[in-house]
Amino acid sequence: MANTSTQIAFRKDVYRRFRRLPDDKILKILDFIEDLEEHEPNEETIQAMQDIKNRRDLVSFNSVDEMFAALRSEAEEEENASS
Repeated sequence: MANTSTQIAFRKDVYRRFRRLPDDKILKILDFIEDLEEHEPNEETIQAMQDIKNRRDLVSFNSVDEMFAALRSEAEEEENASS
């Protein structure tokens, strides 16, 4: 923004509009803002990104159905192991 008075007017307008929103819309906006904020990846994500970069432990599928079948099977195995 060009100058401080414009910035202040803009922020006041945003706050005014935000206060008029119903709670369900506010929650949607907060979820959206959360997605925009930067987050540090955890160790598992960092390892997965390194594996992709180095082409290690990659799994490929011939179709989306095949991929989802594998994901379901893996989820069932994890569920059974924790039971």
